[in-house]
Amino acid sequence: MAPLQSSINLIRTKTGTSPQLDAIETSLRRTGYVGVVGFLCVSLVCAVIYILFNQSKQNLQSSKRNLINEVTGDAKKEGLFVSIKNRTFIVGNAMQNQRPWADLLDRINIFVPAGSLTDIVVDDQDKISLSMNVSSFEALLQVVNAIITQTQSNHLVNPQLTSIQIQANGGILASVTFFAVF
Repeated sequence: MAPLQSSINLIRTKTGTSPQLDAIETSLRRTGYVGVVGFLCVSLVCAVIYILFNQSKQNLQSSKRNLINEVTGDAKKEGLFVSIKNRTFIVGNAMQNQRPWADLLDRINIFVPAGSLTDIVVDDQDKISLSMNVSSFEALLQVVNAIITQTQSNHLVNPQLTSIQIQANGGILASVTFFAVF
């Protein structure tokens, strides 16, 4: 038997193209490559810009957190400074309105016999009330004369003998009010 021959294909597998189509095809391929390379370059630039902006945003947020923490810490300090300032103002006012009470107490010891003073009260208008327990009218008369002398020397103003009580043992409880001159 005779070998079978392969079949012959009469249709051309490759068709000829015109030179214009070949030029257009080459141009499109180049344009495609350039487009892909351009797209990759633009994507790379956008990615770099995004990364830079994202890092800048994170740095700013970190800086914001640090500044908020500093302000919070400084707010506590400022509160302490304000309270100290207010207290300083109060102490300053108290020091301006401070009276030399030690001199007044020395002056009271001059005209009140030792051991007979029972109470000293000073009110808001600096009115001084003394309560004393003296042994006799003569001792009370000496106190009254000493108060009159202090008033004449302008150390006391408006003295008043407000009460006198005679006790069962013969002692006398007396109350005197006056304003001191500082």
